[in-house]
Amino acid sequence: MLEAKLEEQIFQTVESLGGMAIKLYSPGVRGRSDRLIILPGGRMFFIEIKRPGGRGRVSPHQVKFINDVRKLGVPAYVIDTFDAFACLIEKIRRPT
Repeated sequence: MLEAKLEEQIFQTVESLGGMAIKLYSPGVRGRSDRLIILPGGRMFFIEIKRPGGRGRVSPHQVKFINDVRKLGVPAYVIDTFDAFACLIEKIRRPT
């Protein structure tokens, strides 16, 4: 599966849940994540989408961005399969 197809599946799933999957464009900011996911109830997190099977590598700039937003209290994840995303969504949507 190509990264673009995985990204489209993620987008469609988030939209079907009533959320937003905002594609991030940040000229001059290296390493920013691919999408900001916002779900009903104010739950939000960043995702970096990589090619399935571990073929996509997280760059040092991406690792820094992920660590920086986590320090601010915002979750950030690297996703490389739709199953991993589906499990993440289920975990986030589950009441605590």
